[in-house]
Amino acid sequence: VCLRFISFKRIKSPFKVVTNQELVVFFKGAIKIGFFSILSLVLFQIDRIILSKTTTTSVLGMYGLSSILPLSLLSLIYPISSAAFPRLAQINKNEYGKSIFSNWTFIKFSICFGFAVLLSLNYEFIISFWLQKNDVINHAVSYLILLGIVFHVLTLVCTNLFIINDRTNFVNIAYLASIIIYIIAVAIVPASVSIKVAIGWLIANFTLFLAIVFFLNRFFSSLFNIYLVDLFKSVLFFGIFFLLFYFLKRFVFLSGLTLLISSIFLIPLFYIIFFKRRITLILKEL
Repeated sequence: VCLRFISFKRIKSPFKVVTNQELVVFFKGAIKIGFFSILSLVLFQIDRIILSKTTTTSVLGMYGLSSILPLSLLSLIYPISSAAFPRLAQINKNEYGKSIFSNWTFIKFSICFGFAVLLSLNYEFIISFWLQKNDVINHAVSYLILLGIVFHVLTLVCTNLFIINDRTNFVNIAYLASIIIYIIAVAIVPASVSIKVAIGWLIANFTLFLAIVFFLNRFFSSLFNIYLVDLFKSVLFFGIFFLLFYFLKRFVFLSGLTLLISSIFLIPLFYIIFFKRRITLILKEL
């Protein structure tokens, strides 16, 4: 209220009075965004809700500990997706907007798969170094959560694209479907509760990914090929390096701290060399 009052006092008169029609348009959009925020909150908290109601506090705590490192990926991705958000408006009429979409998908996929590969290769060493033990948490839960987050990250730029271009209804449909699938998966998967909710998280986000990609092809077909090409390049590049380091990991001389340092150094180095031209163009634009 104070901020509104101060802003109102600083407006130079005469100022435009908002019409009823403009208010209706505003609140219709606000309701859609609010519903999206609620669904997003439910998707990210439903696993904790189920665990808190069906298991002990220690199981919930171990699940939370298992999800800390995978969830840190979102801390890297969300600011990037938010930065691209306003530039995607009216993208069908804006060729520069398509370039922005391509650049942001490239950056986001690079960080997403690079982070996932580095973490999955070095996860056991990081956990043992961090907690001084390697058997405190369930590694399977962490890997399932990480894979679910990867699929979730793949939808973020597209989600922003839909919202800024008044397609929020389809985002809400995709999120609602993923939540329903999550509940069904948790109900039918025969496993321990922690594994159940982690598998449900993976299936829900995979469902969300498929729905968002379907809507992207349906409403922004010109961007669909851009999305798939950038996705394919990132999967191919990081997949090859994952298999290479996973094979080298079998040898005693490349494990623990040695593997961590070599993978952190070599994977980004080869990525910069391989995509030098694309990275240079993006940096010039920024």
